[in-house]
Amino acid sequence: MASTLTNVEAVLTKINLNDLLNNFIESKVDNLETCRALTDADLSRLGITTIGDRTRFRSEVNKGKSQGLHIIIYIYS
Repeated sequence: MASTLTNVEAVLTKINLNDLLNNFIESKVDNLETCRALTDADLSRLGITTIGDRTRFRSEVNKGKSQGLHIIIYIYS
């Protein structure tokens, strides 16, 4: 769990929202897969209340997913 939580912490730190990490821990949102499934209402409850912050959060969370896909495509090309 520590390594996946580190990924969530890295995302929050990159967008300057690392002060919200405890909210994620308390809500057991401890991996990027769970983060990808969060709705706007979920993010608001976790403290990410502005549209800009939610957009940046989703962008960072999805970066790893799309980069992994590109690697797979490259390997099989």
